[in-house]
Amino acid sequence: MSSSPATTTIPDDPPILGRYRVYGELAAGGMATVHFAKLVGAAGFSRVVALKRLHRHLATDPAFRAMLLDEARLSARVNHPNVVRTLDVLEDGDDVVIVMDYVLGESLSRAVRGGRAPVDVAVAIVVDVLNGLHAAHEARDAHGAPLAIVHRDISPQNILVGADGVAHVIDFGIAKAATRLASTTGGMTKGKQRYMAPEQLLGETVSRETDVYSAAVVLWELLAGEALFEGAKAEALVARAMSEVTRAPSDAEPSVPPALDALVLRALSRSPNARFPTARAMAQELAQTVHPATPEAVAAWLDAVAGDALEIAREQIARIERHEPAAETSPAASSVRALDGVAWPSELPTKALPSVSVRRRSRAWIIAGAIVVALGGAAFFVLGATREHIADVTPIAAASPSSGASAQVAPSASAPPEAPPSTTAPASP
Repeated sequence: MSSSPATTTIPDDPPILGRYRVYGELAAGGMATVHFAKLVGAAGFSRVVALKRLHRHLATDPAFRAMLLDEARLSARVNHPNVVRTLDVLEDGDDVVIVMDYVLGESLSRAVRGGRAPVDVAVAIVVDVLNGLHAAHEARDAHGAPLAIVHRDISPQNILVGADGVAHVIDFGIAKAATRLASTTGGMTKGKQRYMAPEQLLGETVSRETDVYSAAVVLWELLAGEALFEGAKAEALVARAMSEVTRAPSDAEPSVPPALDALVLRALSRSPNARFPTARAMAQELAQTVHPATPEAVAAWLDAVAGDALEIAREQIARIERHEPAAETSPAASSVRALDGVAWPSELPTKALPSVSVRRRSRAWIIAGAIVVALGGAAFFVLGATREHIADVTPIAAASPSSGASAQVAPSASAPPEAPPSTTAPASP
């Protein structure tokens, strides 16, 4: 996906989809477009998110529609700091939209742009990716059954390095799972062939070791600063799938230590059984072989290679967070509005968030009701206290000579008769 935050504009009256105000384009790819959006809630709550919308000509295709919904269903089961979370799914006519966490950062492909990263930075990024993959591989459904998710498309384009120095796995669009609804068409190979494991290229069974292989290709290229495999012709792909990788990262970059060479080549073994059994196992050994850079060091590296893009994104997010549409503007003013050339429905569903003016009137009624209840309670308290006070002072008033006469005051009907003096405590009633 190509990021284009610099061209994003803030509309005065942004389109609304469900609870989300939709702003400019964040990224675009062959299957979907990603937009900035702001979740609007009660009591002034808001949060910037990312909306991934399937292109309209694909959304009407049942297979592609099911694929995107599968992505949302699968990734929603993966809860890990190194995986971008899925928050919501929206369907409106021909539109299918996935709501995801917005992470300020840059894709690894744009950050390195074909170059290399420092060894410790490369190790830190791939350790994060492996930990996120392990969480996906271990994910279970609501009944506790393993989902057996395999990402199948690990590449620099699907790794997001956050401005905080934490890397995230994104895009489970072609992930394979035991319970996946949308299955791959027979004979079709999905994913970026440059990063595919041999079994995936040959259309054989994929497993978690398939993702380990792809992560190892990413690591090789980060260390070496060049592509491990070139050429996409069928002959070259078959030859590659049938042979072992023997070219070590240090062949291109001598600073790579021998122990790291050996680890990478093991993960690139042609046989899945010869690789690391899990992504976590590779992550642990990788961190023991080379001490990973701290998140602060990764963040500093990212700022050095992509600082301008990050600053543009920060300014964009700040503008979206500050933006408030006119209070008198009705969210349902029109059925369809154009956003960067793409039609978006703007009419809120029946149970959607009310307009700003309605929310203000609701808050006013709530405040007024609270005041009435409080005043009523105070009045009840004062009245009760006054009655108790009158009952207590009546005998004193009757004996008081201030009136100038020895007038007798009849006892209150509610007051008990005066008891004779006694040295013992009165019995409880």
